[in-house]
Amino acid sequence: MILTTPEEIETWMSAEWAEAARLQRPLDDLLFEVLEPEEEDRQGRLF
Repeated sequence: MILTTPEEIETWMSAEWAEAARLQRPLDDLLFEVLEPEEEDRQGRLF
């Protein structure tokens, strides 16, 4: 679940399930971006 606006967060947290369930939908491709990890992150670390 990815909520993209304050209104969606409020709905998800406080609305009846019938209304909140409508937020479960595919994310628009224009809102999704894959980023390459920084070199340090490629090494792996715990903290």
